Amino acid sequence: MTSNQRRHIGEVLDQLKEKCREVLILWAQKYSMKEIADQLGYANDQVIRNKKNHCLNELKKLVKDNPQVRNLVQ
Repeated sequence: MTSNQRRHIGEVLDQLKEKCREVLILWAQKYSMKEIADQLGYANDQVIRNKKNHCLNELKKLVKDNPQVRNLVQ
């Protein structure tokens, strides 16, 4: 991945709320839902599952709305 590609992806991730970014980054790093809940102070792993799904939907919308990033992931 080029630095230009990383920059575009970073710009999209920066548009997410901080908690969404944190959840998705930890999830991508293969932390368990329980570990993410404990680390970020959520009540339980089900809350994190719901949050992750919500954040993924937000990320998908951002990618869809950003042609440069959309072309990178196709």
